Amino acid sequence: MGKTTRDLISYIAENAITKRELVKYGTNANEVTPSDTAGEQCVGFADNDAAAGGTVAVAVDLISEGIASAAISKGDNVAAAGSGDLRTAVSGDVVIGIAQEAATALGDKIEVLIVSQYTLP
Repeated sequence: MGKTTRDLISYIAENAITKRELVKYGTNANEVTPSDTAGEQCVGFADNDAAAGGTVAVAVDLISEGIASAAISKGDNVAAAGSGDLRTAVSGDVVIGIAQEAATALGDKIEVLIVSQYTLP
């Protein structure tokens, strides 16, 4: 895949965050925390590791790299899998992007085109 291009916004990590994890808004203003519910709305992908209270850059636009929870086909709509990673979106999920390459197994890193989020019918 080509060079990863993205826009980054800085947040405070409410809990420890690992690079490439999907994150959602935290409890307090300007905080994010790892995604923990399948299909939920997310802010974007963590661009660095951060301890709780540390600064984390979050990729929110264009193409970023995420971690697959299982096999994903190139072109699939993807959603939060519930543990900071991605899965192929199913009905009722909030779609966060489109896989730009295939993943064959848990832990594969893939590039994702981040899209305006919507609920898959």
